[in-house]
Amino acid sequence: MVPTNDAFDLYFASTETDMEALKTKDNGTFVVDLLSYHIHGKFRTVASLSERKGASFMNMINDLRVFVSKDPGSHMSISDLLGRQASVMSEMEAASNMVMKLDAVLIPVEATNMAELFTMLPGHYSFLMQAMSMFQWSSQLMYSNESSVTMLAPFNDAFVYYALHMELELYTLLANSTVVEGILKAHLHPSSVVTTTDLYEAGSQTMYETDYPDAGFYASYSANNKLMMLMGSGAIQNRWPFVIEGDLVCANSIVHGVDMLLVPEEFFGSYYGDYGLYGQ
Repeated sequence: MVPTNDAFDLYFASTETDMEALKTKDNGTFVVDLLSYHIHGKFRTVASLSERKGASFMNMINDLRVFVSKDPGSHMSISDLLGRQASVMSEMEAASNMVMKLDAVLIPVEATNMAELFTMLPGHYSFLMQAMSMFQWSSQLMYSNESSVTMLAPFNDAFVYYALHMELELYTLLANSTVVEGILKAHLHPSSVVTTTDLYEAGSQTMYETDYPDAGFYASYSANNKLMMLMGSGAIQNRWPFVIEGDLVCANSIVHGVDMLLVPEEFFGSYYGDYGLYGQ
């Protein structure tokens, strides 16, 4: 996906910068990330993207949300995680690649820690921030720029969904420190960084241990090839939350936004539902 010169001019005007400053930002790493953010690893056309409107597609370093405008005959729109939109003005096939011309520059999310990332996406992770702030270990992790962990980060709606099925008020759930801490630990792989590419390639053959005792998670696929997470190793029953926002980079750690909680068995009660909140 190639932003036009006019798109870069708009970007420079909005950021009060220029090409030279862009080239040298973060010792040249930002411009590499910016360009990589516009590259998707598979051959896609506007038509194929339109068939899967509303889906997320992985690019080289982060998550890209693709959707089609509701107005018939209008350009397809692509947005980044912060909701900045670009229209696909045209497409051109070059050898085995597809080039799509954009009228705006998409900007990768930059965060030095999880707290900064969650603050940038407040409608998604404010309940998770509240939960992580309850404990010293998780609060330190949230503000750390040195930890190398993998976090499955539940959306706000995931907490609401769980509370509804447990017939609890949300504030009652979030006030239960035992349950909240268990859920947090069930979403944390503390020993390494695992990307969605790793998850796709490993599939169900690899179990990633969590901070919750004797439990882990692994990846599988839905009927339409969306990445979903399942829990195993006994302590956590299988449920199917989908990775909605994958590979969000926070310094040395990585976050995957999921649409449903992974709940340890002892906190499960009557909580059922084999599909993520947004379905398949």
